[in-house]
Amino acid sequence: TEFATETNVNQVKQQNAQSAAKKSQAVGKNQGTDQ
Repeated sequence: TEFATETNVNQVKQQNAQSAAKKSQAVGKNQGTDQ
């Protein structure tokens, strides 16, 4: 169960990073994709 939880956390982090990058691109800030 610990491994599954860790994987789930990683997936959430990836989704958050992707959504943040999309928002940054929509605003026109390329710096958002680097963070």
